[in-house]
Amino acid sequence: MNRLFWEIYSVILLSIFVVLLLSYSAFNYLNQHRYQTHLQEVMSGTAYLLKAGVDRQEGDNQQRWLTLSASLLNADLSIKNLKTIPQNLKNNQSFIFKEKLKSDLFVIQQQLNFENNILEFRFESFTEQIATATAFLLLNEIGRFDVSERQEAFDNITQMFSYPVYRSSRQDLSLDSRQIERLDRGETIIEWDKQYGRGLSINVYAPWGSTSDVLFLGSIDFFEPYPVYIVVSFFIFALILIALSVFFIIKHLTGQLYKLQDKVDAISPNNTLEVEQTADSSAIAVLSLKVHNMAERIKSLLDEKAYMIRAVSHDLRTPIAKMQFRLEMLLQDLDENHPVVLGCNKDLDQLGTLIDELLTYEKLTLQSRVDLYPIDIIELVTEQLQSYKLLYPKLTITVISKLPKKFTFEANEPLINRLLDNLVSNGARYANTNLSISLTIKNAYLKLQIDDDGNGLDDKTIPKLFSPFYREESSRNSEYGGYGLGLAIVKQVAMQHNASITACNNELGGARFTLLFPTKFKALIEGENHAYN
Repeated sequence: MNRLFWEIYSVILLSIFVVLLLSYSAFNYLNQHRYQTHLQEVMSGTAYLLKAGVDRQEGDNQQRWLTLSASLLNADLSIKNLKTIPQNLKNNQSFIFKEKLKSDLFVIQQQLNFENNILEFRFESFTEQIATATAFLLLNEIGRFDVSERQEAFDNITQMFSYPVYRSSRQDLSLDSRQIERLDRGETIIEWDKQYGRGLSINVYAPWGSTSDVLFLGSIDFFEPYPVYIVVSFFIFALILIALSVFFIIKHLTGQLYKLQDKVDAISPNNTLEVEQTADSSAIAVLSLKVHNMAERIKSLLDEKAYMIRAVSHDLRTPIAKMQFRLEMLLQDLDENHPVVLGCNKDLDQLGTLIDELLTYEKLTLQSRVDLYPIDIIELVTEQLQSYKLLYPKLTITVISKLPKKFTFEANEPLINRLLDNLVSNGARYANTNLSISLTIKNAYLKLQIDDDGNGLDDKTIPKLFSPFYREESSRNSEYGGYGLGLAIVKQVAMQHNASITACNNELGGARFTLLFPTKFKALIEGENHAYN
């Protein structure tokens, strides 16, 4: 059991580790995609300003402008000539990707106005210096236009930014005296901001030329790698994966246990066991192999037992026949009513009955299927009623039927006759004066019930009544013979018909045996009551 425990424990731990590893990998992949998307958005305005500056420069001026801008941004700017422009760079679109050789660098590419030339902007992350340089580049771009055109140009450029960019007076902004002094000196101000429920962000203030107005950029959000909604989502995702992995592990183990259960249930003389060979060394596989070997040994013992019973039963018939023949010879010298003759005949009849019951029971246990065909149960019981009255003249035997006329159900007539004979003979053996047989329909089942008015059954022995060779040690059985096979045969016949059988005490204090046979009769139909005496 320790081995089984550690196997289950280690597999569950391994599944949890794999789930966490997969969740971590998925989380990193998602964050990388989110980070690139974030950079694409926050750098869109800066990339546009760089492209606009390069497009309007020529020759050495272009290179000087690139060097100056790279110094301001603390980044690498270069122009690259391509044979063909990729589709994702056309129509003034920018494209961002992570450089393979230097995993900490990102590259933004934009198509220039020059034929097949692109601008490459390499940087590590969005920084304060890039934010400050963006404000400088924006003011520089606006300064190229006439005063009357600057507001319109400003409005067009701000549409390229993913964050708010606007011009404001100092009075409209919450600036302290030190910030105002810095603006007066022409400095660009960075203000950090952190609010509950949001990540870190900055606001950028830059003086608007010689006026008292201020260029305001912000708030510019920095990348938040662990937002609450993503952490909670991945936590739930990991729990679901762990639950699913544990479910499939338990389902696999349960499947193996069900197979083991099927092997145990299949242990019977007439069941052929398949040869089992497995390379699996798990605890359940080893246990399954041991159960299989045990089943083979049990089957071998059952086969030997069945063979011995058949052989002995058949071999006993010959000496019994010889004894009966010799008894007939003795009748020539003795009166047939002589006590010795009567005793011998009785003993031989009992021995013959025992052999017959043994063979019948053994045949039923070995018979996996029987031929079923429609039979009229009312007609069958009615025909048997007369023979029962002759056999048990001191009893009042009544048949009560609540079945519709011409009612039939699928059964084997010889086996049903044997079932009725055994139940009636069992009831007649203990009944005082009355024995009743009732036939009804109950929930699409044919209900056959036999009651007697004898001493009844001991509740402790009821579960054992249908076991072969079991004889009740009580007042109900003390005065009568029997070999304990009659009710066992009844149980086997019921099983052959997929029927259930129960025993209990009735209202009169006697025994009641109830059988439920499945039928195709779907509705509960109460026919006329028919009583036969």
